[in-house]
Amino acid sequence: MAARQSSSRKRSAVRIEVAADGDDEPVVRVFLAGEIIKEDGQWVAFCPALDLSTCAATREKALANAGEAIQMWFESCLRRGTLEAALHELDWPDKSISLLFLARLLHPPTETPRFHIDAAEKERWSGRVELRAA
Repeated sequence: MAARQSSSRKRSAVRIEVAADGDDEPVVRVFLAGEIIKEDGQWVAFCPALDLSTCAATREKALANAGEAIQMWFESCLRRGTLEAALHELDWPDKSISLLFLARLLHPPTETPRFHIDAAEKERWSGRVELRAA
């Protein structure tokens, strides 16, 4: 695979917000961005913020696989109580980790995290993980 991105690019690919959904219920959104490239006949989707890659024969399937892997990554960390430690290990900025931790304390997620691809153009994609509270 192509060279991995530096920590500074990892940090720039993450944004966190706490907002209300259409029913005025709190939701924590973690915005991520990544790359999608064709390499050796396979499409590879890479999320530098989570150091996570997936591949498939088609571009659409590689993006779908990335979405599923990102969702499962967050779900696993939340279930095991290791989200903050995992994000520290990935060199996320302390400010982002603190905001996510505070948001989870105020609005603990009760549903499975959901990942949505917002845009996928050329070699870039962007999406968001949503953590919904009760």
